[in-house]
Amino acid sequence: RMCRFAAQLDFTVAPETMDLCKKMVKDGALEHLSKDRIWQEFAKALSSRTFYRFIENAKECEALKVILPEAEQLFVVPERTDFHPEGNSGAHTLLTIKAAATDDSMVNYAALLHDIGKIKTDKKCWPSHHGHDKLGIDIIREIGKRLKVPTAYTEFAAFTAENHMLYHQKIENITKE
Repeated sequence: RMCRFAAQLDFTVAPETMDLCKKMVKDGALEHLSKDRIWQEFAKALSSRTFYRFIENAKECEALKVILPEAEQLFVVPERTDFHPEGNSGAHTLLTIKAAATDDSMVNYAALLHDIGKIKTDKKCWPSHHGHDKLGIDIIREIGKRLKVPTAYTEFAAFTAENHMLYHQKIENITKE
């Protein structure tokens, strides 16, 4: 709940509270929550204009590793700094969510997972991630099943991941296809 409240109320968590949350996660408190309960908290946070705070706090208290390990992995996936000066896919994802600045939960969910396929790209080719758009589709659907995400969210996020690279093409290239 602390991560959700930080997103909904747009506040910074006190260090002593964060320390307590880290201890609770380390002691396995999240393992006692049902997938339905996790999705309920997640869904409430997704409806916040400052949803990125949920992700930041979940990462800091190490809950992100438990509830959405795929998103946690993005923070160790390097980016080409000429395209993404923030340096890693997790930081890029947070900036994407911040730029969206919306309380539309489906848009926030899609923004969170738009680059999730980068965790499956060939590490020998990093920091390039050719094909990550297509690789993300199955990952998003697996997350959806695991967390019991409503189908509309899953399919919108999968569609967004699959097609988000089109925004980087010239209009004339898109219309020729």
